[in-house]
Amino acid sequence: MAPKNKSSNVVYDYSGLEKGVRVQAESEGVFYGAEVVVVSSAKNRVKAPVKVHFNGYENSCDEWVDGSRLRSKALKKEAAPKYVKKGQDAPQKETQKIEIKPKTIVMVSTSAAYLKGYATGLWLEELAAPYYLFKDAGFEVVIASSRGGPVPLDASSLSGDFFTAEAKKFMHDGAAFGELAHSVRLSAIDWKSSDIKAIFMCGGHGVEVDFVSNDLLKGAIETTYNADRVVAAVCHGPVCLAQCKKADGTALVKGLEVTGFSNSEESAVGLADKCAWLIEDKFKELEGVYKSGSDWSSHVLVAGNLITGQNPQSSVACAEAVIKACA
Repeated sequence: MAPKNKSSNVVYDYSGLEKGVRVQAESEGVFYGAEVVVVSSAKNRVKAPVKVHFNGYENSCDEWVDGSRLRSKALKKEAAPKYVKKGQDAPQKETQKIEIKPKTIVMVSTSAAYLKGYATGLWLEELAAPYYLFKDAGFEVVIASSRGGPVPLDASSLSGDFFTAEAKKFMHDGAAFGELAHSVRLSAIDWKSSDIKAIFMCGGHGVEVDFVSNDLLKGAIETTYNADRVVAAVCHGPVCLAQCKKADGTALVKGLEVTGFSNSEESAVGLADKCAWLIEDKFKELEGVYKSGSDWSSHVLVAGNLITGQNPQSSVACAEAVIKACA
């Protein structure tokens, strides 16, 4: 059973949870692997909690679980005062913002470790190589993610030829890996700051979970783009662009040359059926001018202040294009 006498001054943020996502669930101090079976559509998920199935439990133990049982997945926040005078709005506490130093590039990674049961996360090369290029070019780098905190890594990006020299360097760089383990939550960044010169979306199939229909990321991209600052995305990272609009209300990619993980590449890795949509198809649907190069070869397109790279092999060229655009 859930712990009794739980404080009512805590609410839980379940953004990013969806059916099939695997989490850790807590029951009276003991942690269990859990798979989300149902996600409530209610805004207040303390009153309408998330239904999970605990791996290893008997079927009879399937139950509705309150926020205190998913502490490892949920972020605690201060709740608004319980009693507010009639006709008054409850005071809202603004999320504390981090300090943004001059000449900053924000690199955004996924917080999702699973895509419909498939273990995934960030494709490390797509962060590691650009990270060092940005640093060497004199930029401050902030590593951010949808939920903040540790960023999951796709194990395949740590093996064989996929585990590049830059990725290995990153894994042995205490300061850099520490930034990845303590990534900044998107809501803690003031995207209106003129000190942010670019936003760079990294890939990995995890983004198919939390870069899609993400209002915080949408707002960050639109604010940056409409301020004539650089928006860049590589491999699966461009999936987030489909939700974004230009200042005139048209699709961000409409009329612009764009790229991203191609249909043939998605078919080759066998995960097309798990994706929210195929980037190539979606960009064409939105009247973007989608162009791809040969599979698994570097291909980058620059359309004003929008820069896109097709695949992991494009991460270096994509970062170099960002540096040039920010000069």
